[in-house]
Amino acid sequence: MREALKALSLIGLIREERGKGTFVRERSEFLIRPLLFGLEEECKLQALIEVRQLIEVELAGLAAERGGEPEIKSIALWLDRMDNLAQLERSNEYLTADIEFHFAIALAAHNALLSRYGTLTRNLIHKWFPSQDSFYPPGLQQGLGEHHEIFEAIRGGRSVEARRDMKRHLVGSANRLLATIRSGEERG
Repeated sequence: MREALKALSLIGLIREERGKGTFVRERSEFLIRPLLFGLEEECKLQALIEVRQLIEVELAGLAAERGGEPEIKSIALWLDRMDNLAQLERSNEYLTADIEFHFAIALAAHNALLSRYGTLTRNLIHKWFPSQDSFYPPGLQQGLGEHHEIFEAIRGGRSVEARRDMKRHLVGSANRLLATIRSGEERG
């Protein structure tokens, strides 16, 4: 059974979350998983940061222009979950909600190709961030405020502001992550 689960995980049909269990991936993840085989081992954090800044800024703008009521509600639900988890100081679950917030924005952009790239970056984020448990508590409130600004711009249909707010958030979160990693290396 263990070997079967490993095989299903390797080909991307399931995902394992430490302490929670094993889950079937969404169908869109099945299709993007083969693209990860060449990237997982070689992807540098800086490359992931740069790709997110290029793609997610545009996704935020498109979401503000194209997002309908169901997509706005989905983004709001993930933001509410982030608020609740931040109050409970549950950083691992907060990280998952944070990633899903960004993915909901990608879906609201109504661009299938960009959303697939969003799936790819989401999977790569899962590879980098689970070991960064200490990252979110220090910058959690600042990051949460940035998410609220992004959401308000998208909900208001203000694409220029949505792009600007997303850029500011991604640069800020990258700086916080890199500072945390450097701090850990200095202690280690």
